[in-house]
Amino acid sequence: MSAEITKRIIELLAQKAEVGVDEITPERTLLDIGLDSLHLTEIALWMKREYGVVVPEGELHDEQTVGEVLDYLTLQTVR
Repeated sequence: MSAEITKRIIELLAQKAEVGVDEITPERTLLDIGLDSLHLTEIALWMKREYGVVVPEGELHDEQTVGEVLDYLTLQTVR
């Protein structure tokens, strides 16, 4: 997992959830940190813009943990 990509994704999650980066821990769900489907759409669009990665609709959902999302998104960037 690229440390730089992971850091950028965590910062984006924190920004969208309006919480501190220290509150973004791997075991918390996206819903726990305050993200909804609109936020997830924005994150998917950001991934496309920043890395050229298309995140299919429904791949991100608020019941996923931050760790699961980080694993998924960083895996997509190395393909």
